Amino acid sequence: MRRLILLYIVATLVFGLMITLLLMNGFSDKKKLREEGIAAFGKGDYSAAESAFLLSLDENQWFTKNMDLDTRMYLGACYLRQNRYNEAVDCYRQIEDDNNGSVNEELIGSMKDTANAMSEMEDFREFPPDDTKIEQMLQVAEKQPYIYLCIASVYNDRGDYENAIKNLESYQAVRGINTYVAYELSASYIRQGDTAKATDMIDKGLSASDTSYTDLLKYNQAVLKEMSGDLEGAFSMMEQLHQQYPDNAQMQKEYDFLYTRLNIDETPVNPYTDVMTEEEIARAKQKAAEEAATAEEADESTDESQGDSGNEAQDEVSDEGQSDSGNETQDETTDEGQYDGSEEQ
Repeated sequence: MRRLILLYIVATLVFGLMITLLLMNGFSDKKKLREEGIAAFGKGDYSAAESAFLLSLDENQWFTKNMDLDTRMYLGACYLRQNRYNEAVDCYRQIEDDNNGSVNEELIGSMKDTANAMSEMEDFREFPPDDTKIEQMLQVAEKQPYIYLCIASVYNDRGDYENAIKNLESYQAVRGINTYVAYELSASYIRQGDTAKATDMIDKGLSASDTSYTDLLKYNQAVLKEMSGDLEGAFSMMEQLHQQYPDNAQMQKEYDFLYTRLNIDETPVNPYTDVMTEEEIARAKQKAAEEAATAEEADESTDESQGDSGNEAQDEVSDEGQSDSGNETQDETTDEGQYDGSEEQ
């Protein structure tokens, strides 16, 4: 009897615990907030994505450690894309501390490296290292591989893409690939005109475990299509990217460029440029109209004098017919009409 009572108590407790968990999970918005964050991240709205991820992490729910770790990976990417590199470093460190094996350790390390490198790049742009400093940095890079990314950035700023590629490849050999490294390498290959290597690197980047810089990889993919002469293919890709990232100035510029290449406007170019004020344009149009009127009067005067001289050489009847036809030698066209009909391209 005592055993049956004990079993009843245990079963009641287990049942109560299950009901509690179901209620907690049912009332929690953790997963929904995470999905909202992922959607915002996919549109390039990193601020909104960050807010949603933080709210998701604040929601208490059992058995969600793996999901929370992945959410923090997205959060670190949000900090990166907002140029908040120190916060990104702290985020990746926390993931390292909490990781239970569900997140690839190499990926965590490479993303933390990226954040560390970008933080130091800010200082390098203000105080670029000389060749002696770079040699010292190379020695440090053997123990701290993210320094290779810093050195590559310095060489890119110098326009020395060969050495930039060399250091990016050195980093890749140690840490593997992530979307940032793939983007930087593909961009450097494009600058050198090596489209085969650029294509290969983009493919590797799009297959990487993270999505932090997938949009820029796709941008480079469109650039490669443009370089190959496939303007329609390039425009199709840029159209999708432009729709996905409507506030991205870089996407907008490339989209506009490809659009004008595929939709050439044959209307004559407006002779009045954007740098002219409205008053200057009005004066220019008035001057053009006056010059056209003067030219028309001169034509009429010339026609009359030619008709008079012709009358002296022939009979009066035949002279009248010839002078009437001689007065219709030109159409009366004005430059003002052409300007009004033109559109600015």
